[in-house]
Amino acid sequence: MTHSTAQSRSQLEVLWQRDVAPQSTQATQSAPSFSTAIRQLAQELLLFFTGTQQLRVWTKSTKLGVVWFAYDPISDERISHCAEDELRTWLDSRHH
Repeated sequence: MTHSTAQSRSQLEVLWQRDVAPQSTQATQSAPSFSTAIRQLAQELLLFFTGTQQLRVWTKSTKLGVVWFAYDPISDERISHCAEDELRTWLDSRHH
């Protein structure tokens, strides 16, 4: 994987993790279809750049220590900002 591809993948995963908060009641009515379209586009771009539907796990170092993240593109499930034990429990629960 080239540096630019890895950087693009990281940027897409950051965008994917962001929550879209409606700005107003009027925006709330039109937001679901727009939000859904954006999420689908982001997922397709992520798959295009990564070329896989495998579970992705990554870490981030913070002042308090390492936090874990994971995303399963097949089930569209994710876990973020958790400890390693929490991640292991989440991974185990996916198989039961």
